[in-house]
Amino acid sequence: MSLAIPTTFVLSFGLLFAFRKVAKKINLVDKPNERKHHKGVIPLVGGVSIYCAIFLASVLYLEPDSDDWLYLACGAILISIGVLDDKFDISFKIRLFVQAGISLAMIFAAGLSLEHLAELPEMYRCICPLG
Repeated sequence: MSLAIPTTFVLSFGLLFAFRKVAKKINLVDKPNERKHHKGVIPLVGGVSIYCAIFLASVLYLEPDSDDWLYLACGAILISIGVLDDKFDISFKIRLFVQAGISLAMIFAAGLSLEHLAELPEMYRCICPLG
């Protein structure tokens, strides 16, 4: 069994606790309001910690090719847009434009596309052979 999956889990768990402290210091938190009824401030770093763990595990356990680097870079841009949105509440138009551009880059630069939904189970088996 590969150590990539357990390493990713342990890294994401550890990074979550490290990033929570940073998030509170830079005020990257979700505050209760009329729509959100949680108590206290909630650090918004779950996605960031998971992405960083995936990135680190990919570098440690894979021999990434150009497509892998493309997907990791696009993921970094998506995470950055998400953090900026959480911090500054950016316009949905900007987010949509960036997300569409990233999708097109991933489709055309890597030369991959999904022709129909019947391919999803096969794609999953390629990505996660144990599943």
